[in-house]
Amino acid sequence: MLIDNPVLLLFIVIGVGGALGSVRVKGVALGPAAALFVGLAFSAFDERLANTPLVVSQIGLALFIYTIGLASGPSFLAELRRGGARVLVGVAVLLGLITAGVAALGTALDFDAGARAGPVSYTHLTLPTSSAV
Repeated sequence: MLIDNPVLLLFIVIGVGGALGSVRVKGVALGPAAALFVGLAFSAFDERLANTPLVVSQIGLALFIYTIGLASGPSFLAELRRGGARVLVGVAVLLGLITAGVAALGTALDFDAGARAGPVSYTHLTLPTSSAV
């Protein structure tokens, strides 16, 4: 039944993952990541459950990113207010240095623009863009 209804499977995995993610053991909970583990468990039982249409993985990724945002948003903003902006500036500087280093190395090794752009773009990837690749 679940093989024929991949969207139903997706929401069952999200529901079970949400329930398991809220369970605390010694003060630790998996949170939204529990849905990933439930998805892995379902696909381990039957390989056909892992072969879902592309829209299912896109919906699942969007919902996963949304739940991560809900779970970490308040603490992220609180950290920014306590001086976390310095960390963000440090990360931006680091990414700039990586970009400059890859560009310089690519030029020194006489790589074409496409070969230089690959490593630079890879260092700036986020989860949604890496899913699209």
